[in-house]
Amino acid sequence: MSDEQLWGERTLDTFTKAEYDDEIFSPGIVYWIKGEDKSVKVVDAGDPFDHEQLQKFFKQGATLKIDRYMNIDVVSEGKIYLNGLKNAKTEVQRLRHRKNLIKWFSIIYWDGARSGNLVDLMKLGTDVFYSFDPYLTERFVATSTPMFKRSGVSSTISVFLAIILGYTDFKMLRDLYHLSYLFDFSFDGKLSYNAIRASELERECSGEGVAYLFLGDNPGPELDAFIEHPRVSYERAYESFQALFNDPGILRLIKMQHEKVNGKGFPASVKACDLSDIESLVIFINHMIPYEDFEITPIDGMRFLKASLAEYEYSDINEVLSARFKNLIVNEINRATSLLVGDVGNGG
Repeated sequence: MSDEQLWGERTLDTFTKAEYDDEIFSPGIVYWIKGEDKSVKVVDAGDPFDHEQLQKFFKQGATLKIDRYMNIDVVSEGKIYLNGLKNAKTEVQRLRHRKNLIKWFSIIYWDGARSGNLVDLMKLGTDVFYSFDPYLTERFVATSTPMFKRSGVSSTISVFLAIILGYTDFKMLRDLYHLSYLFDFSFDGKLSYNAIRASELERECSGEGVAYLFLGDNPGPELDAFIEHPRVSYERAYESFQALFNDPGILRLIKMQHEKVNGKGFPASVKACDLSDIESLVIFINHMIPYEDFEITPIDGMRFLKASLAEYEYSDINEVLSARFKNLIVNEINRATSLLVGDVGNGG
């Protein structure tokens, strides 16, 4: 069997130990090849690597192949633009890099004129921003693999939404990136099926997650922990990670994750008129990605933001997205892409 072969309509590459040693999320679907016509899926696209499991395969001399979703050109270009913003010395330079970043992002994730997927964003985020140590990463994965995968997507999207809103301070963007991983830190090591299910139901419709945790008319044993977890997650994250954040005050946004712009969220029941742009961003970003495991596809990034924000037709969007915030994002994308300064393709 050659290093590259046609497997159905997709090409499989050899997957080596060196490739996963420094990776957090899988850049594609990894298969164990058991025979000429038989394969077993070992890791799904975007899932965090279980290094202990993969070590067993390599020690046994197993043949592993990968259906690679990640586009290294997309990731490399994104890194160039983000590093340009990081190294900018003046406000004029930062604004130019901001426009170029919005243009680059919009070509794939807004207009869909170029192929891309969510794995590309996950890789871009971990390469540029991710600063949690390996031990803490293992704790996140042990708490919930689907939730960690979810954070890998929403964290990078939150950075680009912030850039679209006009935030250009790289240290602030780095702080914002890390927030998604800490939304459920109160469940450290013990996130139950019921808590994940309640979060998903609450995402779909205010009050449904809380109702799910009732036993008949009586509060179930997990209800209080669920209702309090935004506040407790903030307090524990603040206590544990002040040194990681340039501005630890941003950790307060953890408390906003389950708020809704119509005032039906918790714990503070705030409304759109009381929300800052960055608070609105956190509420929206926490609604975009399902809590329960989701499948990543080779082209699921194309028009992803536009489909989630401007073209989404279901009523639940009205709970997390005000007309003002939606129009602000759309208008900023239109303005930045039509008035682009610099040449997207060379890093600005």
